[in-house]
Amino acid sequence: QAQTELAWLYAGARIASCVGGMSISREERALHHRCHIVVGTPGRLGDHLRRGNLDLSGLKVLVLDEADEMLDLGFQEELEFILQAAPAERRTMTASSATV
Repeated sequence: QAQTELAWLYAGARIASCVGGMSISREERALHHRCHIVVGTPGRLGDHLRRGNLDLSGLKVLVLDEADEMLDLGFQEELEFILQAAPAERRTMTASSATV
């Protein structure tokens, strides 16, 4: 869903989606095409970082959507791993979901 909205908002941008249950080799090919935007789950992004498929050295902005839920689901170590792999000079934004 996020990828669809971002594709509409940033028409022409190369966007890769990296989520569990999808083809990791297809994601790897997309990441090697120097994406402008990468959307993914913490576990799958961590996998790509460990495999050398994802380079965050040029990262300018990191958005953690529903970070509170990710922490509740036990992804603290993966989130910390991703944050440590990202440049210190980045901007980091978090968003949390609210239930009514």
